[in-house]
Amino acid sequence: MRIPAFGYEVAKLFANTSARYHVFVSGRSSETAKQATASLQAQPSPRGTYALELDTTNQSSITNAVKEVGSLFGRLDVLVNNAGIQPTNSGLPSQLRQCLETNTIAQIAVTEAFKPLLAKSANLRILFISSTVGSVTVRCDPMNMSYHGSATAYRTSKAALNMLAACYAKELKDEFGAKVWAVDPGLVATNLTRNPDALRARGALEPDTSAQTILGLVEGKRDEDVGKLVHKDGVWLLVRGVWVETGCRISILLGSK
Repeated sequence: MRIPAFGYEVAKLFANTSARYHVFVSGRSSETAKQATASLQAQPSPRGTYALELDTTNQSSITNAVKEVGSLFGRLDVLVNNAGIQPTNSGLPSQLRQCLETNTIAQIAVTEAFKPLLAKSANLRILFISSTVGSVTVRCDPMNMSYHGSATAYRTSKAALNMLAACYAKELKDEFGAKVWAVDPGLVATNLTRNPDALRARGALEPDTSAQTILGLVEGKRDEDVGKLVHKDGVWLLVRGVWVETGCRISILLGSK
């Protein structure tokens, strides 16, 4: 049985949605990427999927990945920054260094490296998979469901990622018209904590459910929420010091071919 993975389910959804999507399935090793891609290609209606070796914490690996994508298509229309870890087997300073390196700094390295290909897109969309646990306000609210959780290093890295997405939303819009979001997939039953069943017991969503949010953003159904931290049912807004959930309006736009 395949270990539930959010990135895999996102790739699977796109590959099974439309032939106009050419999906690069990245993995830290070539073997991992090829295994995931082979699994997708075995689906009943497989479409364009490509294995891409990409270790987001290794600059040489990032550079090679950019060259490979560029040689095949010459541009990149959608970048989903999904890499994330939650280490628990070391002291807090070490945990924070690991989290910042993978959950925040690596996202910058990948985005910056792919800029030449992203700039060639006529309908560019960049998504940073983040979380509301990165909200300082939520962390300080005893009434919030995540208040009693710890994960200090993980929370801190996601707070930085939320700011990064907000900065890119402004700067890349000005630079070449990019649409950028931070995305909270919600509590998802993946192997991030190495125990997806425990997460299900807490009411976690299945990865394929959360993947629908990514598809909606890419297909233009949430363009009014550009630059915000969004989730499947709406957006998170800071109003007078309190994070509130709002329902989203949906306007469907055609994706580029």
